[in-house]
Formats: sequence, C-alpha cells, structure tokens
Amino acid sequence: MAVAAALAMLALAGALAIFVPPTATDERGAPAIARLLDAWTAKLSGTYTVELHVSRQQPGGGSFDVDEVLVQRPPDRLLSGLGTVNGRFEGRLVRCRTSTEGVESCAPTASARSYAADVAAELDTLRSYVEGPRPLYRTVGYGRGCFGLELALALPAPPYGQEALFCFDEVTGAPRLTVIRRDGLIERVEATRISTEVTFGDLRSLAAGEPYVVRGR
Repeated sequence: MAVAAALAMLALAGALAIFVPPTATDERGAPAIARLLDAWTAKLSGTYTVELHVSRQQPGGGSFDVDEVLVQRPPDRLLSGLGTVNGRFEGRLVRCRTSTEGVESCAPTASARSYAADVAAELDTLRSYVEGPRPLYRTVGYGRGCFGLELALALPAPPYGQEALFCFDEVTGAPRLTVIRRDGLIERVEATRISTEVTFGDLRSLAAGEPYVVRGR
C-alpha cells in the first residue's frame, strides 16, 4: 500500500495501515514486543546518517514541514533541524540554536552520562509502555521492520498518541518512517536518505552549530 493511502486511512479510519505485502500476517503479543525491542535497540546502536522530512497535518487541513538530519555513531548522536542542534558529542551534551547566518547561540555543555545508560533508560521506558498485564499500548508487528502501537488505556496525553507506526531500516537500524496520530493531528517523519557514512568532521561541524551539508543522492 502506498504511503499516501496509509496516511489517509490513518486520518479517516483511525486504523494503522502500512505498505506491506498483502500476504503478511500481523504478529501480536510477546513475539511482536520482542521484535520491536530488538529493532529499537538496533536503532540506538547503529551508525548512520539519516536525512528526514517531518510533516505535521492539522485537523483543519493546515500543515507544517521541516527537514532534519540525524547523525549517529555511538556514543555520539546529534539531531539538527529547524535552527537547532541537540544531542551528545565526545562525552558532552550539545544544545545549540542556529540562524541562517550560522551559529546564533550554544548553551554551555555539560558532561553526558554514559551512552549505555541512555540506551537502557530509553528501552526501559518503551518496555513500560508495551509489557505487563495491562500495557499502555498493544504492539503489532507487520514485517519489513514495521511495528504498530495501539493505545490500550485511557490517558490524557499518551506519549505516542492514540496510535503510532514505526518502521526501521533493516540494514542500518535507522528510523525510515514514523507516523503518530494525536487526536486529529498526524505527524509523519520519513527518511529521504540513509547512509552508513558518518565522519568525525560531520559530527564536529554539527556540534559547533554549523549547517548540515546535503550530499549528492
């Protein structure tokens, strides 16, 4: 199923619909949860540069679009977009705001805790959402590195909305598609380019607040 059709079904029917082979069988319960946790671990452990297009569709039809880039080579990980750079580099936290002319301001950096501790904390949080006798989300595995989360308990502001779709690149572990529905708002983050090329220069430049240079496709 095409991405546009999947998003339309998300908006109109409130059901997760993704582009998978018609013969694929939904996987639920413990096996789906285990595969989701493995995929999430691979996402946090992989080395890659992923260029992302973020779009938010409002209930009234308005939209917002922005491009981001995530550069990761554990324990270094930096996300740049919309005039900001956030993450960690060489054991320090990075919090920069940039302008079109270059660096506008960078907050004083502090020591980051170990990357292993960050990974463990993020996985523990995800487990708390999907495991247990009354999980916050039901997990569905669709194959091709895609997973759906369906809200199972009433909560004023659930972390992944009423439902969410996460797809991961099966080679690098990078996030290739994320769709989250929060009431009438739909946020879609899609990879436009994924590369295993990550250099120290890429990381150092982003950590200094310099704009990311898009390479040729």
